[in-house]
Amino acid sequence: MTRSLVYPACLVLALCVAACRADPPAEEPASTPEQETIDRGASIWEQAKLRGVDYRAVGNEPGWVLEIGPERIELRYDYDESRVVLPQLVPLSDVEARRTTYRGEAGSHTIEIVIEGVECSDTMSGEKFDSRVTVSLDQRVFHGCGRALH
Repeated sequence: MTRSLVYPACLVLALCVAACRADPPAEEPASTPEQETIDRGASIWEQAKLRGVDYRAVGNEPGWVLEIGPERIELRYDYDESRVVLPQLVPLSDVEARRTTYRGEAGSHTIEIVIEGVECSDTMSGEKFDSRVTVSLDQRVFHGCGRALH
């Protein structure tokens, strides 16, 4: 009878000793705030792409975002407090000038979007973009930068 208790007791003791001697799990290095900002910013653009957005532009003062997809155009402005959604508009392209223009109406709003194929830098972050964007919504004008997502 004592022999049948010895083996399980030795096994439990061996497991306890092994657990005490195990190396602690390696900690992953903490990311810096700069890395988190870059990753968060990149994921916003990637999420837009996954939602089917073809072109995305951003601007500052006041903060705004323009997303052009296959079925609609959405402008969020005044730091995401206001928005205008339009069905996809027919773009007017001037290849020589490297400019594409969208014009349309949404409810009581009139909008014109001009995308120019010239390098642009975000006024706050300094991030480089492929194109300069001007959005005229009624009497307001928004300036910013954008890029194609596909």
